[in-house]
Amino acid sequence: MLTIDADAHVLETGQTWEYMDGAERKHRPQVVGATGSDSKDEYWLVDGTLRLKSRNVGRNTPQASREMRDVPARLTHMDELGVSIQVLYPTLFLIPLTPRPEVELALSRSYNRWLADIWKQGKERLRWAAVVPLMTMDQAIAEARFAKENGACGIFMRGTEAIYCSAIRIFFRSTKKPAAWILPFAFTPPTAARRSIITTSTRPSAFQSSS
Repeated sequence: MLTIDADAHVLETGQTWEYMDGAERKHRPQVVGATGSDSKDEYWLVDGTLRLKSRNVGRNTPQASREMRDVPARLTHMDELGVSIQVLYPTLFLIPLTPRPEVELALSRSYNRWLADIWKQGKERLRWAAVVPLMTMDQAIAEARFAKENGACGIFMRGTEAIYCSAIRIFFRSTKKPAAWILPFAFTPPTAARRSIITTSTRPSAFQSSS
């Protein structure tokens, strides 16, 4: 019997952003950690804002597997769980990351190419939901096409994406007519992760890069 885990996640790492080229590289998120306290929390520094890295981590899963550093290990763990296929969703993108279109585009493109490479290693067992830059509509359509051709089975949308309702309508209108490449939207519920946002201006001396 085919068993599909339709809501699996990946944890983004520095490798996620290695697909940025040229001028995009200045937008690469950095991992920083708290100093001067007993806290072991780490944060992503994205476009000048700190975002708490996920604490919702299954420690029974090896780090290399949950971060997709070892795709065969992920597949082995799926076998142990009796899972045939996983649909992979992002973790960092559960909250809006930037108001700037150029940063959103750089983040989306790099994430999608990372997942495309994972899919190519996954023996058709690791499908994924693409992240598209809705603030840059022509690029959003290009990313959706790329994603469809590289193993994606949906387009990731946050439950708070209502602010982009007009952009979503434009997205479909821009396709002019139904086409085989169009992917379904995969909405995720609003998340309390929005509370994890900390602007760097709050306590700039309390954090240091862990890279």
